[in-house]
Amino acid sequence: MNKYTFLIDIDYKPTNPNKFAEEFTNKIKFVEDILKVFVEEVEVFETRKGIHIYVYASSERKISDEEIVVIQLALGSDYKREIFNWSRVISNPKPKHWNVLFKSKERITKLSRVLTILINNKLDGLGKDL
Repeated sequence: MNKYTFLIDIDYKPTNPNKFAEEFTNKIKFVEDILKVFVEEVEVFETRKGIHIYVYASSERKISDEEIVVIQLALGSDYKREIFNWSRVISNPKPKHWNVLFKSKERITKLSRVLTILINNKLDGLGKDL
C-alpha cells in the first residue's frame, strides 16, 4: 500500500463545524469512490486566517504529484495555493518540497479539536456502511 498525506489549506474558519465536517467527508467519499484513494485519518489545525487539514490516505496504486494537486483542490484546498503547486509540479526541474503548509502558523484550538473529531467520526461511519 502506498501512503500519502494530502495538505488542505482552507482560508476561512468554519462557523458550523457539523456542516463543514459533513461536506468535507462527502468530498472524501467521492475521491475514494472514483480514485480508489482511502482516507485513514485527518488532523485539523487552526491558523490565523483559517484551518489546515492533514489527510492521511493510502492507495494500492502510485499517485502522481499532479493527481495530488487535483485531489487537494477537490477536497477544497485554496485554489491559488493549488495553482502554485501545479506550476511547481510541472516545472523542470520540479522542486523537491513543492507541497508544504507552514506548521509555525498552526495551533490546536477548540475548533481544530472539534473538526478533527467530527471528521474522523464521520469517516469511521463511512467504513461501517461498506
